[in-house]
Amino acid sequence: MPRHTTYLLSWLPETHTYAIYVEGQPSSSLPLPDSQAWFSWLESITSFSFHGKCGKAYTVRKEKVQNRGAYWYGYRRFQGRITKRYIGRSTDLTTERLEEIATLLPGHPKDASASSLAIENRAQEDTSEPLETPLNTSVQPGQLTVLASKLHPPRLARSLIARPHLLVSLDEALAYNVILLCAPAGSGKTTLVSQWIASHDTDEDFPAVAWLSLDAGDNDPLRFWHYIIAACQSLQAPTEKSMPSPLELLFQPPFKLLSLEKMLTSFLNELGRSALSGLLVLEDYHVITSPQIHESFSFFLDHRPEKLRFMLLSRSEPPMQLARLRANGFLYELQTSELRFSRQETSTFLAQTVAQSLSEEALNQLDSRIEGWAAGLRLLALSWQRQKSQRTLEQALANLSGQHRPIQDYFVSEVLNAQPEPLQQFILQTSILTRLHSSLCAAITGRQDSEALLDALERDGLFLESIEGPEPWYRYHALFAEAMRVEARRRLGEEALQNLFRLASRWYETHAMLTEAVEAALASQDTEYMVEQLERFLLHIARFSPGALPSMQELHTLLRWLGMLPEALICAHPMFSFSYAVALLLSLIMQPQQPSPEYIDRLEKYLQMAEDGWQREGDTAQLGAVYTIRALLSVYFGTLDRTLNYSRQALTLLPSEEHSLRYSSLHLRSMGELLAGHINEANRLLLEAHTFHRAPEHHAFLRANRVLWSRISFEQGKLHQAAEHYQQVLAEARQQNDNDDICDALLGLSQISYEWNELATAEQQALEALECGQQLAVTHLIATARLILATIEHARGATTQALQSCNDLLTYLSMAIPARWPMLSLLSRATHTLQAELLLASGNLPALESLWGSHLKEETTRSASAALIVTDQQAEFMLPQQEREEFFMARWLLAKEKPQEALVILERLQASARADGRKRQELETQVLMALVYAAEKQAARAREMLYTVLACTYTEGYQRLFLNEGEAMANLLQSILPSVHESTLLTYIRRLLHAFAQERNHPGAPAPGSQLIDQLSTQEQRVLRLLSAGRSNPEIAAELVVTVNTVKAHVQSIYRKLLVNNRVEASEVARLLDLI
Repeated sequence: MPRHTTYLLSWLPETHTYAIYVEGQPSSSLPLPDSQAWFSWLESITSFSFHGKCGKAYTVRKEKVQNRGAYWYGYRRFQGRITKRYIGRSTDLTTERLEEIATLLPGHPKDASASSLAIENRAQEDTSEPLETPLNTSVQPGQLTVLASKLHPPRLARSLIARPHLLVSLDEALAYNVILLCAPAGSGKTTLVSQWIASHDTDEDFPAVAWLSLDAGDNDPLRFWHYIIAACQSLQAPTEKSMPSPLELLFQPPFKLLSLEKMLTSFLNELGRSALSGLLVLEDYHVITSPQIHESFSFFLDHRPEKLRFMLLSRSEPPMQLARLRANGFLYELQTSELRFSRQETSTFLAQTVAQSLSEEALNQLDSRIEGWAAGLRLLALSWQRQKSQRTLEQALANLSGQHRPIQDYFVSEVLNAQPEPLQQFILQTSILTRLHSSLCAAITGRQDSEALLDALERDGLFLESIEGPEPWYRYHALFAEAMRVEARRRLGEEALQNLFRLASRWYETHAMLTEAVEAALASQDTEYMVEQLERFLLHIARFSPGALPSMQELHTLLRWLGMLPEALICAHPMFSFSYAVALLLSLIMQPQQPSPEYIDRLEKYLQMAEDGWQREGDTAQLGAVYTIRALLSVYFGTLDRTLNYSRQALTLLPSEEHSLRYSSLHLRSMGELLAGHINEANRLLLEAHTFHRAPEHHAFLRANRVLWSRISFEQGKLHQAAEHYQQVLAEARQQNDNDDICDALLGLSQISYEWNELATAEQQALEALECGQQLAVTHLIATARLILATIEHARGATTQALQSCNDLLTYLSMAIPARWPMLSLLSRATHTLQAELLLASGNLPALESLWGSHLKEETTRSASAALIVTDQQAEFMLPQQEREEFFMARWLLAKEKPQEALVILERLQASARADGRKRQELETQVLMALVYAAEKQAARAREMLYTVLACTYTEGYQRLFLNEGEAMANLLQSILPSVHESTLLTYIRRLLHAFAQERNHPGAPAPGSQLIDQLSTQEQRVLRLLSAGRSNPEIAAELVVTVNTVKAHVQSIYRKLLVNNRVEASEVARLLDLI
């Protein structure tokens, strides 16, 4: 805190220069401000005073932040309060910066022409002056406000009982992760901890302390964690980047809402990166009753940064896993018995507060009755101050011991009634407030002397505590406040209390404290005013548009507010019903459990109310918001055909300036178009969405876009680009512990690795994705991973095992809980199709006939032109699966030696894929078309079609596209080899042929070159190495001590085994396949 300093830097108006004084005397030996010597000198001192051009004076003090070096702060006392401002490091202390801080600190400027030395002897400023700026009312739209007074402990009383043994206990407690002070109200928990912190005020080794006073409104999980993060930010070094808010951590685009556990994981990662250390004190933890908060806070404690400790002050034991903390030696506890005043402390306390002394017998009697209860002693001391003699005091004590009157009676009769009538009225009126400010009290009581009254109440010890911080806030002691509210209801009546709440609400509104304004408006029970305040709150968090409504900060609080309104009132205000629906939806997404049908009906009811209301009003922009939420709902429930419909309607209605919702609708529609197979349209929409959030700081939006781009690139046949996107997504998702994106990226990478014939890698990626999907309990992720693994099994030659995997998957899908659940039909069809492909590949035609039944008997173009198993043709997103089934039909027709009928299907599928930009599917179709031409003895067309495919695939490294077609494709590739002259394409074809040779001998072996090494004899391998090094036949013969003819024989054998025609090709293949 500011105190006398040796050095003074002062502005001299008569010379227009700054001068430095030492102990009040001018100094010429010290460096001039702003010089390099000045900054070096600052490193050697710890404080000085500054008197600026504006006439304000303040103290500049250096403070060390643990593990982060030293920083300078400015302190100024005004009206009995001390305000602190961050200045910077020593190199930041220019005179310009010091003058800037002077303007930011509170207080009235002195006469700038006065002697600068006056600040050394200045007295405390006049406390009767009004506060210049009662509150900072600058609040950004859409942001959750923080009541700064909750982040500061109450000020210590002027006289305190020294309790050194408890201070030592708290010092010892710092060796533990969690410190719990658990005792009834009025036991002195807060006073003790505040006293302990103050005792270490000058101790540089004492950890930094953050304080959070909790109240009943903090049972909203988002509000609770918002304040926790705000408190933790006070532990950061000033130069560190601020931690993200819970909203930034919790809400991911587009409307991707993480669970609380995932949000906390992201928060913990942020804490880990900042190496945060210190002590976070949570006062009044007993007011938290939300099981979700207890569970999330337990998770947070389990994974907290190593140097961050917690202290909980509570009236009751928190419902957390304290037994485990105790067993592990992580918990330090102070209970009621330890906090009780000893007989000696009781005696000392009374000696300070009561004029008359008590006899030893009376003290013993008091100690047995009060049992060291701090609040009880304070209350009795107040009531006994009127006793004029020891005899009357001991008589009052005798009356106390005769019966235990309720504590409320004591507060009313011994404290309240002892005050003048005007002060009684002031106390009762202000008891409705959780925190008091002189301006707020004046607004509801009409008393312009509110500041003086608050000072007097605090000074006289009437259960009013001053809260530390830049603004003069107060709070009544909890027990006293409870008693006064009951008495206020009795004396003032309901109507008067409701008017007080209405006045308080208007004051909160004026000072941009909108959450408090709504709470007070609801308590006022004035329907019209409630509606007004709630609408203002909703418009504020929506940034004056519907765009930010899905990111509502206090979901549980909003649900509680809206639940208090009559149904007819909600129906009459579309904004209320829309907000209710959105809050229900986001709460649903946050909860891991399956929602009840009643919950879903309720959500749909309020969304329909909003749609009907805005339809009546003709508000198309708000209708666009409704359709965006409906599109999100359809994604959540897996009705992806509706996603397309709703997102298209939303984009038609939303105004161009509504970036947030337009981005989300574009993203959702792009997702729908992708799943429906419309790749060109999906790409166009995603590019448009990307224009809204392309800055690096929009990393969450960029990752959401990258997930879709990965899938689009894969469908466009761009394997390397898709792999690069997926790897970026995977790295970021791992950093954020986002299992959804981790799983998506792994599934995509597994498909690419499979196509590259890297089966071991593909299997590892699919297995990890399966594990992630199982942790998330998301059916479609689990099913997709299992389908990929079955495909890998078949590629390795384990077709029987792959078929069993398909059967197991169908059993799993049949038992899946129908939560998302039109998707189940799609997944089941995909599994049946894979089964059919495996049976056809293995030649098990009877089983295939049994599986597909009548569908395979229709072997006609007509049967192929309609969906084979589709029952809901209106669902666009079924198109890719439908075409997958038709593609299988073409393969079946080819196996049945009906190539013309197969060709009709393939030509239509090729045209459809080309029109929609599905290049990968187009290539797959063209590969089968080449085989159809070959079956029809159209060799030239077959080779032409195959050459077209190879020209597109060799740069991307496709292999399974060809390998899955078996020996017929190997023969076709071999036939095209003599007509190919491009070296890179030749190398690619040879690699494919080697892969085919490997599959014949060892299906699924890891490396294509290892089997060829085994085919070459030891001597041939030696010849190949020398040949690749550019040696001639005679040189090789001389090196190996054999004849030239023997070398020639080896070379010809190598050509045959490597499927090449000359030395250059042999060397190239050897290097490509790592044979040398």
